Amino acid sequence: MDLGSKTWSKMPKMNMKRDELAACLGPDGRIYAIGGYGGGDNACLASAERFDKSTGKWELISPMREPRRALSAVALPDGIYAIGGYNGSAYIDTVEKYDFITNQWI
Repeated sequence: MDLGSKTWSKMPKMNMKRDELAACLGPDGRIYAIGGYGGGDNACLASAERFDKSTGKWELISPMREPRRALSAVALPDGIYAIGGYNGSAYIDTVEKYDFITNQWI
């Protein structure tokens, strides 16, 4: 959405099909799409990607350590946090942090 003109516009397709993902606006101004369910084998996803408005493209980033769907995400000044979710066999109570400077999940 363009807040100035109050209009919506269609974005390009992501690199991977995702349902039950988490999304947030990162401290770097990019939109992050994290985990979810889908892909070629309809499984829980560890992959994540971000949209850069200046290039108009989605770019894959490092995958999480554990696949997650039905998760939550929050952006803080030090990174993006992927919280909880379902890994395909159990609900999980762990958190991973994405460092957008080093492109690593910890």
